Amino acid sequence: HDPLSLWNNSRFPIWQFIDRIIDRGLLKSASEITTLGRKLANQMEKLYQRNVEVIYNGFEEIDWKKEAIAKNPKKEKILYYAGRFHEHRMEAVRLFIDWLAQNKKENVKFVLRSLGPKEANEELFKYAKEKNVADKIELLPPTDLKTVAKEEREADILLLFEDLKNTRRNFESTLPAKLMEYLAKEAQIVAIARGDSELGDILVETKRGYLVSNLSQLDTVLKSIFSGNFHPFQTNLIEKYSRKKQCEKLCRIFNYVYQHS
Repeated sequence: HDPLSLWNNSRFPIWQFIDRIIDRGLLKSASEITTLGRKLANQMEKLYQRNVEVIYNGFEEIDWKKEAIAKNPKKEKILYYAGRFHEHRMEAVRLFIDWLAQNKKENVKFVLRSLGPKEANEELFKYAKEKNVADKIELLPPTDLKTVAKEEREADILLLFEDLKNTRRNFESTLPAKLMEYLAKEAQIVAIARGDSELGDILVETKRGYLVSNLSQLDTVLKSIFSGNFHPFQTNLIEKYSRKKQCEKLCRIFNYVYQHS
């Protein structure tokens, strides 16, 4: 279930009304209902008076002991992001560039593997040039998932960019799949997003990183991480979010439906 059908951002309220009528019709015949996050599940339960189970996208378990980590010869801090820049993420990206502009003496590099769109890449670099920090950004071409996973593991900080506006209800309950991908890596996660995002709840629970919503918070968190003040990686705190565990939960739901049908 996608949050957009609950919180349609169309300027025509009738479309949200129609979406919810369709949802109600579909859910009446459903034996069980699952969705991808706790906040979305809560919203659905309140609106439709049905129990909703959460099945997270999860992360693929990998034996990282077999994968060597390349040492960074430049000694600079690598802040990494690989993904697409949707319109709602651009304000968060600009906030990060503002931080780079205020901390030009920090020995950091923003390594970016952008999947576009081209217009977003151009907007990003135009803003970086205006702030005189374009030299702090390294734009790499799209590549395969194995290379991205290796680069994520070699980074010092993994960045997430999401919506910063509290006015759009659907992004409150949106959990990007990249969060799950990041959980299994050892680098600290810094998510730039609205303060009520479920991203923050999971980062606190797993002690894998921080949610920030403004420049002051971002500055405090990054400098704390640079100084070595952060929680160590703890496998037991992220285990429940593995695809194996999530698949086991989904199988239990299927078994229940089969036994009670």
